[in-house]
Amino acid sequence: MTSKAKISAIKTLLENRLPDLLDDAGLDDFDEYLDKSTIKSTDNEIAVYIDFESDSGEIATFSAIIQVQLHKKDEIADYHDIIYPFLQKYLTGAVVDMMQRESLDADIYPLDRNGSNSFAFYAVSFTSVIDDCFYDDFDDDDDESGSA
Repeated sequence: MTSKAKISAIKTLLENRLPDLLDDAGLDDFDEYLDKSTIKSTDNEIAVYIDFESDSGEIATFSAIIQVQLHKKDEIADYHDIIYPFLQKYLTGAVVDMMQRESLDADIYPLDRNGSNSFAFYAVSFTSVIDDCFYDDFDDDDDESGSA
């Protein structure tokens, strides 16, 4: 699964499940669910974008940021109380085709001084052990040089 596909899968999970949970809690749904980091400063939006990706040869790591922005609302803690447990339960490694979720961290920023936006940032990291069985099919016994 490509990085873009992983981001899209996370966005789809949020987009399909969060509206009902927010409604049940008496909170407004987001104006937009985005799979990029471009957020309009005047909307209530949730965006998913890549943080980093690495391949050490033994472990593959993929990390994403989920950014929540509320415009002129100071209910970020109420949203966090819905979103964080949701992510803990449903944002598993299987969503992004990886073995496991390694970590989930949250940073909350209440309404800023001029009263325009409040934010929550969720950093989620996934890992998989790299399967090198493919390379085991190539052994030195097939060496055509005649040496064993």
